[in-house]
Amino acid sequence: MLKKIKISHLKQVISPSIVHIHVDQSLNAKLLSIYIYTSAVVSLIGGSDRHLYKMFRVVLAALTIIALVNGETCESPEFKVVSHSTRDARLTAESAAQLEITVKCKNGKQPGTLYADINGQVIPCAQTPTAPGKYFIGVAANTHKELASGRTKIKLYDDDSYSALRKARTEDATKAVKPFGQVELNHPGVSYGPWLPSEFFAVCTFGLVWWAAYRERSKILG
Repeated sequence: MLKKIKISHLKQVISPSIVHIHVDQSLNAKLLSIYIYTSAVVSLIGGSDRHLYKMFRVVLAALTIIALVNGETCESPEFKVVSHSTRDARLTAESAAQLEITVKCKNGKQPGTLYADINGQVIPCAQTPTAPGKYFIGVAANTHKELASGRTKIKLYDDDSYSALRKARTEDATKAVKPFGQVELNHPGVSYGPWLPSEFFAVCTFGLVWWAAYRERSKILG
């Protein structure tokens, strides 16, 4: 007969720090928790029930394979960034910018969700099912001055690093979290210049000079 296994007995076998499962854990962490529980059950069952013991061993092996496959993370990520931002201050009183980030991993494993840290504010990156490996970030400002011109560094976090970032309680602990990567937002700034481009004035000036020269030439020949 299979002896009864109490949850309290399992908690004695497994470390209390592992028993507690946080709600923001990734799939790999949940698989690891299931793996540990199954290992504990197998060790407690022992040889009391041969068939049940074999079944748990098969489940344990399957969880091991799944954990290894899903545990593969993106290696040596490369980032390609295309940015668009407000350029003309005469058309709108607000500024906005958008980044299109393409992530390419050396081992071909794409990260799941990415989070962007923009000046201390962390927001999730948008994704589209039709373009795997591409992530989008939108930034909006009420005034043109709020969106700083120049290059702004943006830290990117994947699920694991973002989980570590959320658990950090102090400023030093936050700085110690290694981001998944870093990109830059290049915003040249907005223009307050005239409505007509400078090329238009150049063409008009050239036309006036040519017309004046032609008129003087006509007077001389006449």
